[in-house]
Amino acid sequence: MRPSAPPRPAVPGGPPLEGTLGTLNLISGAIGLWLKHLCSRLDHLDLELIGTGRALLAGHLDGVRLEARGGVIEGIALNHVQLRSDPIRLDLGPLLRGRPLQLRERFVVTGSVCLDGEGLTQSLAHPAWRHFSDTLALALLDRPGLDRYELDGDQLTVVADDGRRAPCRLVVHDGGLSTVPGDLVVPLDPAMQISEVVCRDGRIELSGRSIVSAAGAAPG
Repeated sequence: MRPSAPPRPAVPGGPPLEGTLGTLNLISGAIGLWLKHLCSRLDHLDLELIGTGRALLAGHLDGVRLEARGGVIEGIALNHVQLRSDPIRLDLGPLLRGRPLQLRERFVVTGSVCLDGEGLTQSLAHPAWRHFSDTLALALLDRPGLDRYELDGDQLTVVADDGRRAPCRLVVHDGGLSTVPGDLVVPLDPAMQISEVVCRDGRIELSGRSIVSAAGAAPG
C-alpha cells in the first residue's frame, strides 16, 4: 500500500511536513484496515490519496485511487479491482484518538472489477449466493445444484453436478444484472449501479458506481 507523493505546504507557514505525513499515514492505514475488514482475503492493495497537505489536515481529500488484486468479498474471488472516488470529507478527530475512521458525508466510487470462472465457482460455497445458484440451476437445467461456472472466451456456462450444461449471459438492466435466459436478478448491494458488463478472454468485467455511506465507513 503506498500513499501519494508527500504533500508540501502550499504557502509559507503551512502545516508542518511531518504532521501532514503522520496524518496521511493514519488515513492510509485506516482505509486499508476498512478494506481488509470487507474482504475475507486481499492479496495486494495499492492506495493513493489525492489532495494537498493543508486540505488533508482539515479532513478534505480530493479523492482516492485504489487498485487491488486477489480479493474475496462475500464469497466471490475478484482478480482485479480499480476504483476512483469523488472528493471525501473526513472527521479526523476520532482517528487521531485511535478510533475508527469516520466520514462526514457519503461519497461516490466509480470503477471496475474483474473475475473469472473459478472466482464465480467459489461463490457456490457461500450462503449468500447459494439460493441464487440453485434458482439459476432450476431455470436453466431443470434441477437445483450447480457444480461450477465456466468462462471460455466470451461464453459463460453453468454446469450441474451431473454434468449437464447450459449457456448463460449477464446483461445490465436498470443498473443491476440479470441472466439471459432465465431473467433472474443477480443479488447485488443496493448501493451499486452497474453500467456495463463485458465477457471476454475467459473473464467478466463489471463497470459501475457505488455509494459509500458514513455509517459503512469503518468496521465496528
